Amino acid sequence: MLYQPVLAVDRHTATLASRRELRTRLLAAAVVAFAGVFVVYLLAVRTRWGQGFEDSALAGARQHRTGQWYGEADRWLNRITAESFGVSLAVLATVGLLRRRYLLALCGVLTAVGAVLAARLLKGALPGRPVFGAAAGHAALQAPNTLPSGHTAAAMGLFCGALIVVSRHWYIPVTLFGLPGAAVSGAATVAAHWHRLSDTVAADLLALAAGLAGLAAVAQLGLVLPTRSRRPSTFGRRLLYALLVSLATAALAIGAACVLRYHGATTQWSRDEAAYWAAQAFAVGSAVAVAGVMLAVCRRLESVGRRPPRGLTILER
Repeated sequence: MLYQPVLAVDRHTATLASRRELRTRLLAAAVVAFAGVFVVYLLAVRTRWGQGFEDSALAGARQHRTGQWYGEADRWLNRITAESFGVSLAVLATVGLLRRRYLLALCGVLTAVGAVLAARLLKGALPGRPVFGAAAGHAALQAPNTLPSGHTAAAMGLFCGALIVVSRHWYIPVTLFGLPGAAVSGAATVAAHWHRLSDTVAADLLALAAGLAGLAAVAQLGLVLPTRSRRPSTFGRRLLYALLVSLATAALAIGAACVLRYHGATTQWSRDEAAYWAAQAFAVGSAVAVAGVMLAVCRRLESVGRRPPRGLTILER
């Protein structure tokens, strides 16, 4: 009777096809997120109006240097050091080891590290900020490139890496405790006059690209597949998704309203003030939106093993 081997081969072929399709979709999404980094760079760095808006936002940040948020933002960013980042990576690795998901732990750690390394490489590889106006012809006057923000990439990369490592049952506490730090990091870089808005948005997109690429690697290894559960999401998860959508929408709407104020302002002080609050709102909205996308992708996947399936060739893996 040959039907059993035939069924086994068919099931094996279907599993491989499912893995390849999932890997391809995740890689395509990662490429789109990575391309978004360059779109942000072109719009905010290489255009006169993009630079003008961000210059006004930084001038608005200088107006708030005597405020409490400036001091808190500066202190928060000073906590994101190589040492604290290393400790966070150790925690991610420990969670994966306790779950006995060793390759998941490795992919989660590499996701966070990859986001930081990619931010550093892009910051050095992208051309400097051009000077517009009367001095536009002097290349020596170009400002160095600051896109993307390494601090924001580290914070958001850790969040994306954590979603890869932990069980889906821990998505709610990881989001509630991890996302505020990632979102605050982006807004703090603008408030503390460390970075421009485009630097933080590009860092969020870069971390998302690293997270999606990490999931693609996990899918290629056969450790995750699209969820087969027919049960609806729990009330807590539905509430969390609704909260993220509401927060991202509200923050982006506030940012758009401040942009309208920026264009309609009659004094330079009011223009800078409106640009500053627009940058703050957009930084928070970008972080929440990116986190929501990563969470939405992760919740549609489930871990199906602790190690790659046996009997597969290297090419199949």
